[in-house]
Amino acid sequence: MITSVELGNFLSHSSTKLDFEEGVTVFVGPNGAGKSSIVDAITFALFGQHTRNSNKGLILRGANQGYAKVNFTMNGKSFEAVRKIDTKGTLSAKFLEKKGKDWITLAVGERKQFGESMTKEIESRIGLNFEKLKVASIVQQGELNSIIKAKPKEFKELLNAIIGIDKLDTASELMKIIKRNFREIIQKKIGYDDTHIEIIKKDVENLENEIIQAEPLQKELKTKKKECEKELSLLQDKLEKESPKESKLNQLEAQKNDLLNYAREAILSAQREIVENERKIRDCDGCFEFVKSKKTIEKQLEGLESEIESISSNVHQNSLNVERLKEQQALATKLELKDSRCPVCDSKVDHLNPLF
Repeated sequence: MITSVELGNFLSHSSTKLDFEEGVTVFVGPNGAGKSSIVDAITFALFGQHTRNSNKGLILRGANQGYAKVNFTMNGKSFEAVRKIDTKGTLSAKFLEKKGKDWITLAVGERKQFGESMTKEIESRIGLNFEKLKVASIVQQGELNSIIKAKPKEFKELLNAIIGIDKLDTASELMKIIKRNFREIIQKKIGYDDTHIEIIKKDVENLENEIIQAEPLQKELKTKKKECEKELSLLQDKLEKESPKESKLNQLEAQKNDLLNYAREAILSAQREIVENERKIRDCDGCFEFVKSKKTIEKQLEGLESEIESISSNVHQNSLNVERLKEQQALATKLELKDSRCPVCDSKVDHLNPLF
């Protein structure tokens, strides 16, 4: 919907601004009052085209440049299109969209090529170009017959564009593509698509029957589940009570493992000692003969020691006898006779008897 039109030095308008409300707007006035100029301002601002012969004729006589500005809404959004032209034929254009309180520039620039790109942007927004708008909404004197005489195909396309059927056709084609793509995706993911609805319905019915048949089993399983849950609760209570015993059992198990490790080490040590002793025994195979010889020698030594002891005893006794004899000898020496007379009684002694 067009909300306002502004003309500056455009055709017969030096400065004109018109605000439109909802409903039908009628311009009334004599020929040359500028009614058609407003329509040309709208088409020039939107599409860069008009019903005049040339662009130079758009500028008010005596002015250097002229412009046309149109504000309109489409799909709940507000837009503004402005086009300017000077006496040299230079064109400039600007297309804005309102975002909140600010106007955002969608397109701006000069030169004819830019104007054409801006026109395409506007055409995509409103769904009409200048030719369709001119046929649908702008009927100049003598042009009504050309509309009536238009070819059926052209007239159909025109009506479709005016009432939006062409968009519906486009949407329908897009929907077909989307449905086809969606069907392919579903087919890849689950192996079915909408063409298998009857098959799926039968499968659903079969599953529903299975569910009905399974209800008694489900009840039975629920009962068993409750019993199992109760039994599980009892087992958990028992487990909590047995937990200290389990801890003690773990300690005993650890001690058992320690003892087993100690026993293994002891066995290995004993085995190593046995191997060492066996080696020593092998090394001392000749020692047993030596031991036997030792015992014989020890017996001989014992005999010799006895003999030595006996001899020693005899030697000792003989030593005693010698001492005694020495004493007697000394005594005899002292008692030796002088002049064959007894030293005691002074009697004459014929002979002496030896003491030993």
